[in-house]
Amino acid sequence: MSYLTNTIFSKREVYVNEIVFYSKEEISLFGFFQNDNSFSETQYVISRNDLRRLLSNNQAGLEILWRIENLFVVPHEVPATINLIDLFGITQVFEAESILIEAPFTENEAPLNELLFVSSVRQTNTI
Repeated sequence: MSYLTNTIFSKREVYVNEIVFYSKEEISLFGFFQNDNSFSETQYVISRNDLRRLLSNNQAGLEILWRIENLFVVPHEVPATINLIDLFGITQVFEAESILIEAPFTENEAPLNELLFVSSVRQTNTI
């Protein structure tokens, strides 16, 4: 029998191509996970408060927060998306002092990097 458990690790940055809002509380960031010098596609599941902390600590994040606010002022599709590649022309790197990430994995296997959970974001002092 294999067990599904989580391993928690800390990163200082996440690479994001798209933000998807499934509901008020269900938010995913689609982008890349960096492990040493390799990148793999991943989905980060993040809370609304942690997303706000992550974005408010980064220059491009301030514009994204403004766009999120405007997105929900008018009727919108569900899920609502903000494509950062269309907006900025490149994957956005969001940095923080510490981004705690939980990675599910089964016994005797590597973490499943295609789905990660952001459990907390600790901000740095300034942008």
